[in-house]
Amino acid sequence: MGFLRLVDRLTNASGVLSAWMLFSIGLMVTYEVVMRKVFNAPTIWADEMARFFQIWAVYLAGAYVLRHRHLIAVDLFTSTLYHKTGRLLDYFALLVIAVFSLVAVYEGTLIVLESIAVGR
Repeated sequence: MGFLRLVDRLTNASGVLSAWMLFSIGLMVTYEVVMRKVFNAPTIWADEMARFFQIWAVYLAGAYVLRHRHLIAVDLFTSTLYHKTGRLLDYFALLVIAVFSLVAVYEGTLIVLESIAVGR
């Protein structure tokens, strides 16, 4: 299996997983509302799990929409450029996304390591 085929399968799986996570958020919130309003017995997990799922669903869906080029874009400027210049601008945008992602992963790792060190 080639690398691009593997990437396609992973991004498609991330899109499906993201959709199921968003669906489960609806179920969790509905369950929480019923338990709180009908039975006067709120849960201690539904709100936090819904937030956790929402964060991960957005990241997983981001990989899917980036791979399939379904991001929202204003192409008023880029549509007037030559094809080659537009492609270069697309590559630059992908480079900016990659740099931002690497910085976010690096800084997030530092925060996690600090949290582990202080016992949070």
